[in-house]
Amino acid sequence: MTARGSMTIGQVGLDIPLTVPESGSWSGDTLSLSGTLGDQSTDRRIANTLRDQFHGLAARDGDILPATFGDTPDLDGYYVLRRPRVESTGASWESGVWDWSCELERVRSSAQVMQEMRLLGAGRTNSHTFTTVRRGWYSPGVGAYGVDDGTGTINPPTRQYRTGADGSMLVVVDNPSGALFLSNTTQVARWFVAPNDHYRGQVSIARAVAGTYCRVVGEQIPAGNTGLWSLGNSLVAVLGSTTASKAEFVMLWHAGAGYESAKTMRITSDSSWTEFGYGPVGMQILRNRADMGWLRVYYGALGRAALFSLDVVLRRGARHVEFKWTTYGGELGTTAAWGVKLASAEASTTFTSGVRAASADAAGNKYWISSPVSVSADTTNGRLRASSAAASWSFAVGAEMAGAGAGFDQFTDQVYQYMGALRTRQRAVLA
Repeated sequence: MTARGSMTIGQVGLDIPLTVPESGSWSGDTLSLSGTLGDQSTDRRIANTLRDQFHGLAARDGDILPATFGDTPDLDGYYVLRRPRVESTGASWESGVWDWSCELERVRSSAQVMQEMRLLGAGRTNSHTFTTVRRGWYSPGVGAYGVDDGTGTINPPTRQYRTGADGSMLVVVDNPSGALFLSNTTQVARWFVAPNDHYRGQVSIARAVAGTYCRVVGEQIPAGNTGLWSLGNSLVAVLGSTTASKAEFVMLWHAGAGYESAKTMRITSDSSWTEFGYGPVGMQILRNRADMGWLRVYYGALGRAALFSLDVVLRRGARHVEFKWTTYGGELGTTAAWGVKLASAEASTTFTSGVRAASADAAGNKYWISSPVSVSADTTNGRLRASSAAASWSFAVGAEMAGAGAGFDQFTDQVYQYMGALRTRQRAVLA
């Protein structure tokens, strides 16, 4: 095999180039590859990040992943990943150049591997009136074709599109009229997607490296990036913050031409909207899949017997991000009337379960905040909190984009989608 340019193996090579090796060997349908990561001219931090990304493939050993081969597109397809390795020698650490190898077993008719997602009908337990009006939904991402999800049946779901950084993305939502289709039973959606489109519109976790955000592959994240992280799906992004002694994050939404409407938000700890006073101290990645990202940021202070966490969950196709704040007790107690506020006040109005902007911002968009539990609001400043003290508090932040039509992308329907979120799991199907 001879090839040039950059290749991708799963998520590796998507935002930091992975050079196609000059040669490889075939044994039947199995391609054995080896090469190097980085070179003497590459920023050491970038080379180490590419190494971390390749190590992230270790958990995918035996999985079916898309692979693309730069200027040899006839090799593009879906492959079973075998034995991904990076040699970590003293010389490698000294030079920042790492030797890698893996085997890719080509799946027969590999360009036609079907993707399948199981949708487990449910709905978020809540203290409001969201029962029949909550919307089950899912998204196969960008470039999906042949989508089979029961659309031709009685009370079929509604197919609509959201446009983000990666292009137009299909989102399938329960029809608001009649019985709900996706939410009430276990459904299976199936589709096809080309290897080079597989990760378009996907959920991606990234960390700051050398002044830019680089993708995290798998569930490993090096120390030292506690506040410098991002979670996005090309429609909405949430960024971590290193602001001292604050549980803070920043939200942005993509309107088709670029990200806009940046909102800095902070956790509050009582009915007086006091800003929580500890900074980030650690984090975990709990899920890092194409259809869902889930990370947990921990907060505390040196010498203080108190620990807190903020779960951040994003699903493919969503314009909103889900959060859960949790206290593990300690010297500050086990419960509080937890809340969230905008760092720069923006007036809001109330609705069942939350608040939304009273008027559009400079980009023409309106934020909303919702929670499944009983809440209290400060509409002057744009704040929402739990009405009662508790050890944890769940909420979501989204935005109604400029020109949003009736249903689907209006804030009311987005809240229905938050309350009706389905558990999903995607896999490749060979037979």
